[in-house]
Amino acid sequence: MMKTAQKPLIILGSAASYSNSTDSIRELIETIKFPVMTEGDARGMIPDSNEFSCGFFDNGLNLAAKKIRETDLLILLGRKQDLIIGYAMHPVVPSSAKIIQIDPDGAIIGRNRKVDVGITGDIGNIIPQILSESKKHKWNNLQWLEELKEAQETQKKQLEINAQNQNPMHASFVHKTVSEILTDEDILVFDGGDFCHFGRAFHQANSPKSWWYLPTSGMLGQAIPTALAAKIAHPNKRVFMFSGDGAFGFNGFEYDTAVRHDLPFIGIMGNDSTWGIDKHIQEKVFGKTVATKLLPSRYDQVVSGLGGYSEYVTESSELKNALNRAINQQLPSLLNVQISNSISPRAEAAVTKWKSHTLEPM
Repeated sequence: MMKTAQKPLIILGSAASYSNSTDSIRELIETIKFPVMTEGDARGMIPDSNEFSCGFFDNGLNLAAKKIRETDLLILLGRKQDLIIGYAMHPVVPSSAKIIQIDPDGAIIGRNRKVDVGITGDIGNIIPQILSESKKHKWNNLQWLEELKEAQETQKKQLEINAQNQNPMHASFVHKTVSEILTDEDILVFDGGDFCHFGRAFHQANSPKSWWYLPTSGMLGQAIPTALAAKIAHPNKRVFMFSGDGAFGFNGFEYDTAVRHDLPFIGIMGNDSTWGIDKHIQEKVFGKTVATKLLPSRYDQVVSGLGGYSEYVTESSELKNALNRAINQQLPSLLNVQISNSISPRAEAAVTKWKSHTLEPM
């Protein structure tokens, strides 16, 4: 199957990160020259900058991921057959596509769609065996990889258009400005919501354990506690936390915990005084909104009152200097950034799903 595939796609899920398999997986991919996407805890295992990486697997945030509909061989490494990949069913994964699924949990394999090859076991033990066999064969560069890269470039150009300098700021401008001061070793933590969806489309993951988005841990409100955990685990690394104004309300008072335990991180809030993703979905699916308007609350003052550092940023020209000040404070910080209310690619994908009444993932 691997030798005859013309449009193979490897997706690394969280379970791929549970063993020390980063080096062997990277060597396998560079040997067989298959395009790969990462998701969940596996983000950064294969750097987004790797020549065979096609970035983040998210149908709503990566145009290359949408091309899973064309694959003839899907290799799931520690990746469930769930909603994110349309349960591995048509129309998301073609009925004619072959599937190889490898997972430490045998109950996961073939749960929604029968696989052609299923292997249960520690991925760190299995991949070296596949690599050893793969090295006995010659592998060619695939035109398919170029097609996926072109889709990524199209997406990048759209994000750059969104990131133009204007007031109020577009979410993409905020993320672009932050990206200019990031290093590959920085840890990024994303909450749910439109502001963060724009960020997950924009930022890259180039080192393991550097990218955290945990929607199954409650979706909204998990970013601040996760940022605290990341700082405890990696005290010498910078931790950047992204949150919308809606998500902040769930666990914002954990800034008190951060201050008491001396856990500095840099929080960036995109504040549009709206339950953004809900507003856009309601408007486009139902034609009206219910309870989506929020107040222009000064969450920065809350953080200051708890002993952290904060600024209220309303002008694009102020943002970069505010970021540098927050970094230099060595305190739990929050930049409350006023942004425009814009629909994210993820929200647009959700609208398409509900209107189509299909298994299209969000």
